[in-house]
Amino acid sequence: MTRRVGILIATSAALCLGATRVAAAPVHAIVHFRQGLGALADTSRPARLGYVRVQNGVLPIAPPLQDPRADAVLILEPPAGLAASAAPAAAASAPLELKLYGLRLLPPVVLATPGATVVVRNEDRLPVTLRCESDKTLLPSTPLQPGAKLAITLPSVGEFVIDSPEYPHLRGLVLVPRGLASRLTLSEFGTVGVAHLEAAPGVYQAKLLFAGRIAASAAVMVTASGAEFVLQVPPVGTPAAGPAAEGGPR
Repeated sequence: MTRRVGILIATSAALCLGATRVAAAPVHAIVHFRQGLGALADTSRPARLGYVRVQNGVLPIAPPLQDPRADAVLILEPPAGLAASAAPAAAASAPLELKLYGLRLLPPVVLATPGATVVVRNEDRLPVTLRCESDKTLLPSTPLQPGAKLAITLPSVGEFVIDSPEYPHLRGLVLVPRGLASRLTLSEFGTVGVAHLEAAPGVYQAKLLFAGRIAASAAVMVTASGAEFVLQVPPVGTPAAGPAAEGGPR
């Protein structure tokens, strides 16, 4: 009789623990990019505007400008002291690729998890020396030869900026966020970006990584039914660069 009572108590405790486990709730983030950010897809540009390149025989043709909105990342960080939300196991097992082409690192921003493997491929014609100031042991000091590749293992959470002492404009970012992260899905003209995440109920700090910096942030309360919030880039009250700043904040 005592053994049966013990089994019933243990079973009840297990059921209670399972009942108190809260499932992740949907989180929707909407980011509004104000005009005047210098991107090619701005709707403020007239339809007749075109781009012409002329080779002068002295300077090489520069590659087209990259739209930083295509690499914007939304980060949802839990409060300090709490464990970061785990990423799906499939994302951690698949090696990520970072290509060196046209003296650029593509993609400019790579999302990864702690312990993930990133393969850097040199698809350029020149040997390039890569470095990471935040972790000097992450990359070898010898140049990466054309056609060669190297695999690096990310040690922990952080932002690992990869650049080159030979080419100051060459820059890439490998981001291992503390929490959840997602790229944005942009609208047709790039003025609105949307990110969909799933997080356990609680208070989080939402940050938007845009053009190599945190461009907007806000505290977000995620309830059992989820959350939806809006960020503006630049934030309201900050003058925008270019013609859009003339009319004040929009």
